Amino acid sequence: MSSGYCGKFFYCTLMLSVIVARPQVSVKTTLGVRHGTQLIVDFPNIGWYVFVSALATVLALLPTTKIPLACAGRQFRRRYYIYLVLPWVMTCCVKFADNLITQISALSHSLGSNYAQDIAIGIVIYCIIFGLAVEVMLHWYVLYQLQKDGIYTIVTTKLEDQ
Repeated sequence: MSSGYCGKFFYCTLMLSVIVARPQVSVKTTLGVRHGTQLIVDFPNIGWYVFVSALATVLALLPTTKIPLACAGRQFRRRYYIYLVLPWVMTCCVKFADNLITQISALSHSLGSNYAQDIAIGIVIYCIIFGLAVEVMLHWYVLYQLQKDGIYTIVTTKLEDQ
């Protein structure tokens, strides 16, 4: 495997893992002499999310590799390309919408607290990460359209010493 493929694999896996993983947020309020509020963020089952993201990424990257599998011939790539990419795309879009609604709900419940600005910044960063994921999806769509038209493209990354 080339370093370009590994780089794409890690980039897409981490991006999908970040989008899919829903943080478990809890707010603790202490009353009495030492009153205060504490925000606790935890990511349960992050290993499972990374595993599922890696599996979806391998499927999505399969048509763009040079792996000599009998089932990954030209006809297979052209006909089933969209079905290999679809799990990554659907998981990304559905989980983004679901988690964004959760984050906006958390923001609406914490408008009077000190954490509202932190949650708003988190939502902006989450949307930027989804923008990067949309860029990857559009890249895969362009490759699909090229393969549908009979132009088989292998995208490679080549770093040259200058």
